[in-house]
Amino acid sequence: MSEYVTRFLRCPVCGTGFGADEPRRAEPAARDADFHPVHDGPSPLFSAVACCPACRYCALPEGFVPSAEDEEDPPSLSDDPPGLARPATALPDEDDLPGMRRWIRAGEMTQGIVAPGEEPFGATRFLVAERVREYLVGDDAAAGAWFVLHAAWCARETGDAALESRLLGQLPTLLDAAAGRDGLGGVERLRLAYLAGETSRRTGDYARAVDLLGRVEASADVDEEDGVPTAELARRQGLLARVGNSVCARIPAGLSFSGRAAGEPADAAGAPDDADD
Repeated sequence: MSEYVTRFLRCPVCGTGFGADEPRRAEPAARDADFHPVHDGPSPLFSAVACCPACRYCALPEGFVPSAEDEEDPPSLSDDPPGLARPATALPDEDDLPGMRRWIRAGEMTQGIVAPGEEPFGATRFLVAERVREYLVGDDAAAGAWFVLHAAWCARETGDAALESRLLGQLPTLLDAAAGRDGLGGVERLRLAYLAGETSRRTGDYARAVDLLGRVEASADVDEEDGVPTAELARRQGLLARVGNSVCARIPAGLSFSGRAAGEPADAAGAPDDADD
């Protein structure tokens, strides 16, 4: 069960103060094969991004001014998929604020994401936060993939299959770009390739999924951290891709990544029975 704490934040753009419930501890009961955390109780994903109730500025908690009496670090979610780290977030610089205020008043921050006057929530809150991040610091494929993946997870939890599919469809290109970063280790590239293959499978691009997942399975180094579970998970999801199955499968209970429990048996979510053969 997730635990929540109410933090009092101030918007750095318009100065509005408000309270926001944020997850203090959120260990999932299971994970889907794209590492979506599945919780027994309310999902902390919907509280992970704060939104100013006045100007609709959205960001991770670090992008807001904490109250003077709140000296604790912002709570964090244990939901980062292997290879895709939580983006660094900072307050907007003073020099950015005049232009940002004009940008927000013109409706460009939320255009195409939410209707005028509507408050972003769930998937749309992550999408607005990504647009804000891009406005402030520019393109970053890895950060974009992190926000889009979390938005897709929120869409899944609200049953918006069309939005989930659209968002998952954006991820392989973002993940490919993220994997091309200088200085990225082989293990990190492999994890990003796995996610690109799995999201391709979920959106019906089975040829790409089979290719990517097959390469991950063949290239995973069993002596590296997460090497064995990555190879096994790629094999299982590759079996689904080969038969044209886009089911949202769970990570089997026997597989774990970086010390985290992986979740429920795969056959409960539709993985092939012969995946253990």
